[in-house]
Amino acid sequence: MYISPCLDFIASVLRFRLRAQRRIHASVGYVVAMLSTIHVVGSFSRHGWSIVNQEHNRYAALALAGIYFVLIPIRTFPSWIPYEMLLSVHYLAAGWLGFAMWRHIPTDTNFSRIFLYVISGIFVGSLTWQVGETVYTNGWWFQSVSLGQNGSYDYIQVRMALRKPVKVEPGQYINLWIPLGPLSGVQSHPFTVANWSTHAQTELKVFVDVNRGLTSKLRDAVKRGLKSNIGLYMGPYGSTTDMKGYETILLVATGLGVVAVAPYLQWLVHAIRARGICSAPIHLIWHIPSWKQSHAVFDIIDFALALDEGDDTKEGGRKPPQISGLKISMCYEEENSLLPPKVQLFIQEMEKKESEKPGRTRIKVYKRHLPLETLLICDAVMTPAHDDSEKPTMIAASVSKDMRNTLVEFAEEHSRAVDLVFTDYQP
Repeated sequence: MYISPCLDFIASVLRFRLRAQRRIHASVGYVVAMLSTIHVVGSFSRHGWSIVNQEHNRYAALALAGIYFVLIPIRTFPSWIPYEMLLSVHYLAAGWLGFAMWRHIPTDTNFSRIFLYVISGIFVGSLTWQVGETVYTNGWWFQSVSLGQNGSYDYIQVRMALRKPVKVEPGQYINLWIPLGPLSGVQSHPFTVANWSTHAQTELKVFVDVNRGLTSKLRDAVKRGLKSNIGLYMGPYGSTTDMKGYETILLVATGLGVVAVAPYLQWLVHAIRARGICSAPIHLIWHIPSWKQSHAVFDIIDFALALDEGDDTKEGGRKPPQISGLKISMCYEEENSLLPPKVQLFIQEMEKKESEKPGRTRIKVYKRHLPLETLLICDAVMTPAHDDSEKPTMIAASVSKDMRNTLVEFAEEHSRAVDLVFTDYQP
């Protein structure tokens, strides 16, 4: 539990996915709670209420209360409490728990004291490593941050110009800190990096889905006219999904979840054109609750389409680049009359192309109902893998809960042919 103050950092060091690291962290907490409860019940059954008269045992009771408190899931607290505040309370409770355990152990028990010294040393060493790495990756100073928004402030676009270039793999994220008020010193938030490049990047782009806490403060600051600021970042963290060796790849997203799969889209198109991997058509399936959010990644999708449709002529006797056959299915729920004029024009153009070339267009737009299961069945290669051979179909998703259930059911039904992975960010 005390191996590191930041799960993102230790998950990156140990090469675990963040979701797996969180489960391990929670499981260890439950085991500690169970063993501590058994210890307290056993002591109470032997000595009765007299054990409460001893000061170090009163600290044991407080430590047990602290253990139970830190095990309370964050989602059980009222929704109006900012996430960063709950996280800070969790850290404070964990610190108090460590102090209470220290006071509970008798001073003449050297072995237990040495054990706590070792745990404290690991924690301090991990913290020092993380702070040093953060200072180094930030170039020993603050980064320049540019802020933008869509008309309704549903999301905030953050561009961070880096003093020191950093290599970011698809699916990775950063913890972003921007000073916005008295409590901003303890407020940072993880955001998926939306852009990808073959080289180390000098600019990171993230899209902030506005909720509570830091994201709400960021929106309010932008509304007041704040266009730039300073900031720091930690990371990049998270593992990237290996998509080599599959016959077909489907990227599925809901709303701003497309930000998590867009870097994979860019990487796949580039890798296929450079003949780094061989793959059948890539299909991006995107359910859009609000077109206001769609503008967040239109430039990324346009870049991927333009790259995939690039010049195929031979240069210097080399083989022409391979085309990935990228296609995109979009589904929106809003009435046409409520859509921005540019979006209405885009939809009309896509519908016209589809009527002229049925089934042969790269982008197809659906209204209200997304035939997700039909699209999965049509595009997924259902030939089951034999023995230890790789499965032919990969599905990477950043989706809402209802779509997540549909994907899980589909993957379980075709478990011998389909690999399903979820990105660290889920809407």
